[in-house]
Amino acid sequence: MSDLLKDVNFLRYYHTSDDMLKDKDYNKNLLQMSYENKVSAIMFVPFVAQVYQLSLTGHPELLQRYKTVRMFKTVTLAGGLAFSMYELSNLKRKWKYIDRLYPEPTQLQKRLEMEAMQYKENKVKVLSVEERMQLLENPNLLRQYSQFYQLPPQRHKDEWTDYNAPEHK
Repeated sequence: MSDLLKDVNFLRYYHTSDDMLKDKDYNKNLLQMSYENKVSAIMFVPFVAQVYQLSLTGHPELLQRYKTVRMFKTVTLAGGLAFSMYELSNLKRKWKYIDRLYPEPTQLQKRLEMEAMQYKENKVKVLSVEERMQLLENPNLLRQYSQFYQLPPQRHKDEWTDYNAPEHK
């Protein structure tokens, strides 16, 4: 934890809370709904032209009108797709702005927040240097501490690969 203390000031400035993320999601949902409404309104015209063209089929006397409606439908569909792509690029640009305005917490921020909650719940008491030095004078603790850096016992010991051999200790 001590190595993370140098990042605390940086994280205080850039930290985002859960409420800010809810606001971010709400704004993104509003933009998505407005995009869907615009695109559906644009695509309504080619849909109506398609239905009208289908109503003209089977009537030889309306062949010229059928060709005109087919051309109108093709043009409106191409225009609707172009306008939809333009709106999609606008939506992505606005989403990028919202992502910059409300950045999500990094893994470091999440871990620091989790550690802080654990310290708060467990009521961890931070020992002073003198108290730690007194603990190190205990021979049992020194033995346990030295065992932390020892490899586990090996099943098939060879004298040249026994890492816990007496001469290595």
